[in-house]
Amino acid sequence: MAEKRRRDSDHYGKAMFRTEAKKPKHYQTESRNGSSTEHPPSPNRNKNKNKNPAADMQTGLISLLDEFMGLESPSSADSKDILHHAHALRRLLAARATAALPTQTKRDLDATQPNKKPHVTIPPYMTRVIRDAAGHPPIPPITEPHLEEAVFTHVSAKANVGPKGFNADSSNYEQLELVGDSYLGVMGTRIVSDRFPHIETGKQSALRQDLVNNENLSKFSAMYGLGERLQHKLNMDTIQDKKGWVKIQADVFEAYIAAIILSDPAHGFDTAEAWMTELWAPQLLAYRPPLLVNPDAKNEIARQLGGKGVKTEYRETKPMVHKNGVQQYVMGVYLTGWGYTAELLGTGEGQNKGQASMNAAHDALKKRSEVFESACLKKKQFYAFRGKEKEKEEKGAAPADGGSDAGVNGVSGNSTADKGKRKAEERDETSPKKSRVENEYVGNVKKKRKDGEFGGELVRT
Repeated sequence: MAEKRRRDSDHYGKAMFRTEAKKPKHYQTESRNGSSTEHPPSPNRNKNKNKNPAADMQTGLISLLDEFMGLESPSSADSKDILHHAHALRRLLAARATAALPTQTKRDLDATQPNKKPHVTIPPYMTRVIRDAAGHPPIPPITEPHLEEAVFTHVSAKANVGPKGFNADSSNYEQLELVGDSYLGVMGTRIVSDRFPHIETGKQSALRQDLVNNENLSKFSAMYGLGERLQHKLNMDTIQDKKGWVKIQADVFEAYIAAIILSDPAHGFDTAEAWMTELWAPQLLAYRPPLLVNPDAKNEIARQLGGKGVKTEYRETKPMVHKNGVQQYVMGVYLTGWGYTAELLGTGEGQNKGQASMNAAHDALKKRSEVFESACLKKKQFYAFRGKEKEKEEKGAAPADGGSDAGVNGVSGNSTADKGKRKAEERDETSPKKSRVENEYVGNVKKKRKDGEFGGELVRT
């Protein structure tokens, strides 16, 4: 009986083996209640069939190299060599992994679920940076990795920021920004003084300020995408497109200049200065130096308008102001005489009153207003009349042949009277309208003398 049960068991086992062997990849089984269930192939079947241990190890090695290079400090010469070779190995492994793409899984996906819509090509970050920097001079590299890391690290990116006003960690751009600001000031001064030596120092200082101000440096920083590489924990919603972000981008650019110089003590300054000259060249080409002003303009005004009782005054027309940290005066030249009182002829600006007055005289000579031309004409007519009177006086003063002393004295007396008349006329012509009161007083005195109220000679006033 036992032997029979053993034979039945062996027969059942062989039958089950034959049944399993004949089952297709997708088969159905029937349950006791009569329902059938479809069984897909086991997902674990062929799981390790095409396994590539070398590829997995390669991917893991790339990750390990990334972590290692992030932790390794380039403080010694051997560390720099190790980092250099680690970078090279990582680049080679990544290139081979990229060449093996697409993977079998990606190929299976493309075969079963192909992409049915065209893709819009989005350029990678570096491609966009290169495109934006096209036409601009190439940016010099920073040869020291720790300096490059500091350039693109904001103080907010570090956990140990320390109390306000104290820089607890030097691995950010603050120290480099301070150094770079000084270097840029020296470069700006050198290029302005070398290429524009003929303009005054105040104008040179203003031009240098235009070269190194935050707006200009921020523009350069954005040109090369330096701000986008900055590591920080700032709230961009509150500073983007505002002065705060302009200042940060300018600081990063100043730090980059310092890192170029400090990483190459022998040639770094020359490299950075040559680069900045290229960047500043369009701005310097567009600069128009102020026109040279006639240094004799004030004397020329006096020659053309001057006369007895005529005054040309120079005084401020506006309060002094500061522009870009430089004081500016505004002076005007005013004419009193030839029938005018305090008439403005021209204005000028300058960093001191003397310079502004000279510019005002130059402006008056350049504009030659109606008042200026009228005063010049009056002066010309007056001195023409004066010349004719002088000729008559000289002819009348010459004594005739055989004339007596009384005749000479008579002529002399008439000559004295004519001189007094001419002086009164001169005052009438050259003095402003308000001096007519004085002229009327003199006329009244003459009348009273004629009527006999005064004796002797006319009292001069």
